[in-house]
Amino acid sequence: MLIVTLTESGFSSNINIEENIFKNPNSNTVIKIICKPAIKIDQNQLMDNVCDYINSFIDFEIKTRHVVLDLSTIADSDMNKISELSFQVYW
Repeated sequence: MLIVTLTESGFSSNINIEENIFKNPNSNTVIKIICKPAIKIDQNQLMDNVCDYINSFIDFEIKTRHVVLDLSTIADSDMNKISELSFQVYW
């Protein structure tokens, strides 16, 4: 599974992002995002930002329909911050 970590210095991934990661017969996969520290952001915007990050490494377009499979938030004052999110992408 591709895990993308978002820190104050930007995105990074647990493996090199290459086209062969996305070469499976069903044309979709799950991406996990870990936010360190947890951040206040619209979850759809976060997913779009991760797709843009992935697309900067490959020659075809990864997209999302914003299908969230798992979401972990941290309550901070009056707002929830995303700490982890898993979502589906397709191509």
